[in-house]
Formats: sequence, structure tokens, C-alpha cells
Amino acid sequence: MAHGPLISVLGVLTMANAFAGLRIRAPLLAFGVIDAMPKLGVGVVMLIVHPALTCG
Repeated sequence: MAHGPLISVLGVLTMANAFAGLRIRAPLLAFGVIDAMPKLGVGVVMLIVHPALTCG
């Protein structure tokens, strides 16, 4: 399997984060930092676990 499950989990986390941020009216800076963490984490995992798929 390629990155399908990772991207699916990232999509769900991003939607949950957006819902929570809009629901509690979080400050934009805090919302942006919290939103970026899962994206950076999944990106690092994709590079480390599947380098052949991301590096050619």
C-alpha cells in the first residue's frame, strides 16, 4: 500500500481540527500551528517509511 491510509488519516485529522477550531473560535495563530503539526508529522513519516515512493 502506498500513502492511501496515511493520507486518509491526515484528512480525518484535518477535518476534526477544522471543526474544533471553528467550534471553539480558537485564535488564528494557535489554530494554524495545531493544524500544521499533523501535516508535518505525516509528511515526515511518508519520507521515512516510503522513500522510494517520494524520492523517485
